Amino acid sequence: MQRAWLKIRDQGIMMLAVNVGETEDTVFEFSGEYPMDFPVLFDRDSAVSDAWPMRALPTTFVIDPQGRIAYRAVGGREWDDERLLRPIRALRR
Repeated sequence: MQRAWLKIRDQGIMMLAVNVGETEDTVFEFSGEYPMDFPVLFDRDSAVSDAWPMRALPTTFVIDPQGRIAYRAVGGREWDDERLLRPIRALRR
């Protein structure tokens, strides 16, 4: 995700991660090995994960400018792949 963020951060696109089930210490250790400079939020009471249609982790949601789910991806992806970034960039129009 960090590689994707580096490609899109100056293009009017926001990225954030919502951590489900990990402690702050675990995320801190992970970010020491894999630095991230986009926001990471903690879903401590599962309010976010209960409100969104998730079947497995990781699940990625791409939200359009109107606040609707435009895409949902279950499982890992190489988000810096231009084939994945192209339709995300197109949502800005």
